[in-house]
Amino acid sequence: YKMLDQNNSSEPNVLNKKINLRILIAEDNSINRLLIKTIIEEFKLNTELLIVNNGKEALVEFKKFQPHLILMDIMMPEMNGYEATLAIKKINTNEKLKIYALTAGSEPNNLSEIGMDGYLEKPIDSDILKKIIENSINEIDISKVKYNKPNNLFSLYDIEKWTKIFNKI
Repeated sequence: YKMLDQNNSSEPNVLNKKINLRILIAEDNSINRLLIKTIIEEFKLNTELLIVNNGKEALVEFKKFQPHLILMDIMMPEMNGYEATLAIKKINTNEKLKIYALTAGSEPNNLSEIGMDGYLEKPIDSDILKKIIENSINEIDISKVKYNKPNNLFSLYDIEKWTKIFNKI
């Protein structure tokens, strides 16, 4: 695990901030998607998740969803995490957007050169993921973020839609 641009915030209680942190997760493995979603749900923070299967979908949904944080798998079909990150960085207008690579191996090459802020090794360590989310919450200036809610967005707590998804797995 490594965060390239750590912000040592002096905010004492991140968990009480009432911000809906939008997190885009690009991961082609259904088990990993379920694991990440479950870990984030356990934090009981105000988050909205949008989960996609590859980098191409991540790029399309990024434009509509305007996330604050992206968890980007490196090895995906159609468009890998490096290509998707470079494409997102070209169109991004939110200077506080954080993108973390998800990798099954050691530190990926050239993270900072392509605009990633760090990486998480799989299997995901929930304490590290929580710290990344808390740091992202601290950096949000919600008044400056534009947001168009896509049709396929739903809350972590929308049990009916999650049940339909899990029944397909």
